[in-house]
Amino acid sequence: MRFLITGISGFTGPHLAAHLLKQPAVEQVGGLDRCGSSPPTAVLLPLDIAHYQVDVCVPDDVRKAVAEFAPSHVVHLAALPQAPGIDEESLYRVNVLGTLHLLRAVREHDPETKVLIVGSSACYGRMSEGSISLTEHTPFQPVTHYAASKVAQEMVGVAFHAGNGLAVIRARSFNLVGPGQPVNLFASSIARQIAAAELGLGEPTLLVGNLDSVRDFLDVRDAVRAYEQLMRLGSGGEVYNVCSGRPTPVADCLELLVAMSEVPMNVKSRTEDLMRRGQEIGIQVGDNSRLREATDWSPEIPLERSMRDLLQYWRIRLADGSTDS
Repeated sequence: MRFLITGISGFTGPHLAAHLLKQPAVEQVGGLDRCGSSPPTAVLLPLDIAHYQVDVCVPDDVRKAVAEFAPSHVVHLAALPQAPGIDEESLYRVNVLGTLHLLRAVREHDPETKVLIVGSSACYGRMSEGSISLTEHTPFQPVTHYAASKVAQEMVGVAFHAGNGLAVIRARSFNLVGPGQPVNLFASSIARQIAAAELGLGEPTLLVGNLDSVRDFLDVRDAVRAYEQLMRLGSGGEVYNVCSGRPTPVADCLELLVAMSEVPMNVKSRTEDLMRRGQEIGIQVGDNSRLREATDWSPEIPLERSMRDLLQYWRIRLADGSTDS
């Protein structure tokens, strides 16, 4: 099998590449990324991959890279997140048109290629009153343009499967955590602040926003195992929640990280929230039954280890002189 990963230098890409390279049936791993090898997570990226510096918004470049690498499997991770400085037009251009360009290139190269589109639980929006968990049948209720762009991304995949016969599988990932998580997300921000305080690079005060939300946290290394198994065992046209199925208060992440700190930390509330989505959606928990039934996957890494490894990631990066923020 020849795996091509879009967005390979992002949070999930390096972990997926490392996992795939350990699989005996995987012949080669390639990656597309518009940023080259410059992002912070590049330190986690395996060296023995075929790398293409390609912007998914440039269809000719996507087509050339797909034709040159000739993948048997494609995992589509490339996407823009909901973050300060990213406008709505860019979200739709990258997340929707980028997906169109990729699937069109795959169709031209080899329509037998299997594709996994990694979507987001943001598509679901708020849980309805009385709901225990979100299933794949839960109606979409996007509350941000990011979420709406991910809904549209999925629909592009549905159209290529239904109308062109491509084996497109969709994964709706919930809140992934672990080493390399972007610093604009809650757990990573807290871990970075603690690591900075331990090294004398910052005050021992944690600035936190909303702690009332409840999320379904899953270690990124468990998520990539799920993606790999879906590429082998998942059915084209289907969608699968990739989640732990466990509701966890955001405050639990804070408590775990503070307990691991090597210096006493003070916690201070601030008016602007690092997790804007946490203010908009109080609780979001997924049901992973379909994924479990289709594969032999189950989550293995506890949240405590995810937080410990995330904190260690920032300790190493800051000790090495990284100024990434």
